[in-house]
Amino acid sequence: MTEKLALLNPPAAGDLRRSVPGSDSPGRVLEAARDFEALLIGQLLKGMLDESEDAAGAISMDLGYEHFAQALASQGGLGLARLVAQGLEKP
Repeated sequence: MTEKLALLNPPAAGDLRRSVPGSDSPGRVLEAARDFEALLIGQLLKGMLDESEDAAGAISMDLGYEHFAQALASQGGLGLARLVAQGLEKP
């Protein structure tokens, strides 16, 4: 019964951060922000450019979008990763 209650009342974000050692280090925060930006860029590309009609083409295009988005985000991307990381830093 207590497991069900735990699912209904998830821990606050601060509690989660304290439970994972090193999860709030600036390097990890920036890495997570870059991953988020890459995911967002990939979804934007897929929405704009997805014209594949067969399954194999769709899979290869998805991999291409993902790789391009990762590369773009690692080089600064749209600048969102920096903003997200600043917003997650401790005051």
